[in-house]
Amino acid sequence: MKNSSSKATRINNILYLLISLPLWLSCGESPNRPDNLQKDNSKIIEKRPHLKRSLVVTPLGSTSPIYIQWAAKALNETYKMPVIVENSIPNRPDHHYTQEGKENKVNASKILNEFKSTKVIPVFITEADIAIDKKLKNGKQLIAYGIIGLGKQPIVLTRMSNSCAIVSTYRIKKIKSIETTRVRLQKAVVHEVGHNLSLPHCNNQRCVMVDAKGKVSNIDNAKKSFCKNCTNTIKEYLK
Repeated sequence: MKNSSSKATRINNILYLLISLPLWLSCGESPNRPDNLQKDNSKIIEKRPHLKRSLVVTPLGSTSPIYIQWAAKALNETYKMPVIVENSIPNRPDHHYTQEGKENKVNASKILNEFKSTKVIPVFITEADIAIDKKLKNGKQLIAYGIIGLGKQPIVLTRMSNSCAIVSTYRIKKIKSIETTRVRLQKAVVHEVGHNLSLPHCNNQRCVMVDAKGKVSNIDNAKKSFCKNCTNTIKEYLK
């Protein structure tokens, strides 16, 4: 009986060790886990995957230098990422719609797909009219729907998220007020880069991330800054 009891005790001790060991290990921090990473059940995601990406402001076609200066200034004042101004690239015929009567419009989706990058955030500024194909609520598609800007919005921001944005001055220029044009352009640029950093449109009508819906009045009513919720979402990127 004594031997049987001793053997049972040893088995119980072994079972206790096997059950307890994973619990002990889970209480400690992994020595290889950097402080700036958070635990995740599926994987570890960096908090700021785009912080080292430069914002590369590039004129598309013939674009006034003052628009480039305004755009670069707004980005530099808003975001922590480096801002670089590049030389103009041609506004090629294959960037445009081919449908009759729409040949003067640049297909913004084509620009984003051609120049998307996982290394930098290309930000194109153009005076050309830009457009997208928009799906209506009734299921029909509106070809070459004119817009002010477009930015790639990733669902989850990672190192491999594609970035690209384009803003046109075509619909925001106000001939009698150059100051109004400047403010509109700067809001639009900040807005589209916000999409690149995963921000969706905001319901706050005063937030720079409000959906303009093609109306300059919505841009005019918004501030050049983010609301509290949007700020909290991308605060690591903001100055």
